[in-house]
Amino acid sequence: MKSIIDSDVAISTAKGTKLYKEMKRLLDQDQDFSLDFSGLRICGIPFLSFSFGQLLANVDENKVLEIVDNILNLDPVSLETLDIIIENYQEHSSIPPERVRAISDKMTESMANGNRGWLD
Repeated sequence: MKSIIDSDVAISTAKGTKLYKEMKRLLDQDQDFSLDFSGLRICGIPFLSFSFGQLLANVDENKVLEIVDNILNLDPVSLETLDIIIENYQEHSSIPPERVRAISDKMTESMANGNRGWLD
């Protein structure tokens, strides 16, 4: 994982996009793979939401669930977060991917600027 995102911190949507692109590339080449999160100090919601949200929007849901089953060394809290992200996506899949991205980008921008706004 660290080599894919070039960091031991996985928080941003930009890092999530890097992971998504690599997973999509491997899936397009019909390669089996697992995701090893060892060595990451932090794994945040924007990263997980964006990487797996894009994957769910563009890849068969069953394939995504196979990937999730092959995750290694993801801490229990992040694993639970990922589960919630997938459940939420399934419930709200009628939301266009562009809208999901706009919402995610706005949340990330707001938090980066120290404005928690509606999150408080």
